[in-house]
Amino acid sequence: MGELVFIGLGIDEGYITLKGIEEAKKCDRVFAEFYTSKKFDVNLDKEIEILCREDIENEEKIIEAAKKERVALLVAGDPMAATTHLQLRLEAMKKGIEVKVICGVSIFSAVPSLLGLEHYKFGRTVSIPWPRENFFPKSYYFEIGENGSLHTLVLLDTEPPMTANDAIKILLSIEKEERKGIFTEERLICAVARAGSDDCFIKCGRAKELEAIDFGKTPHALVVPGKLHFMEEEILNFFR
Repeated sequence: MGELVFIGLGIDEGYITLKGIEEAKKCDRVFAEFYTSKKFDVNLDKEIEILCREDIENEEKIIEAAKKERVALLVAGDPMAATTHLQLRLEAMKKGIEVKVICGVSIFSAVPSLLGLEHYKFGRTVSIPWPRENFFPKSYYFEIGENGSLHTLVLLDTEPPMTANDAIKILLSIEKEERKGIFTEERLICAVARAGSDDCFIKCGRAKELEAIDFGKTPHALVVPGKLHFMEEEILNFFR
């Protein structure tokens, strides 16, 4: 019986841990997927097979390989942040395959750190998908409201990449319809572009102000702050 090793690549090139590199180099086959993130280079001096989302969800290719060989699956961020990977992990364990998880830096921890917001004061994370014909969910708008005094991390669609400006427009359009006061033009929000990269760009201000700012290349993320501690408020003032 082989082994399946989930390895987190972190949020950009160079964020993979030394432990992750060491484990990957010991594997017979190395797979990688980037369907939830931008693709970035990983230098392991080994061939890396790039998988699509269907390969991960169907599981067969990875499971069959891991029955006979030591297999690594490289995942952007932290490998257990997505339920798809958890399902793959469970399937491997059910088949008696040894499983190991090498954690990586995730957007869930990176954005609060970059903004200087207290991690334990974040509520439920929400995601904004692109509206499509006969498809315009609004649950994320109400979930921001349900988080109340807690901060909300807002993740944006990647197919195609959604900008912070797009997300603000969508949320403001829902506010215009629902009028719950959850995401008004005056709401204090934060935007983080290219978290962890050398050209990371952070801005804080009212929604109507940030809507007009060019944040450059994706990926982008938003944070809707809840009740701020005076130290949080002070550091956010540097990003206004």
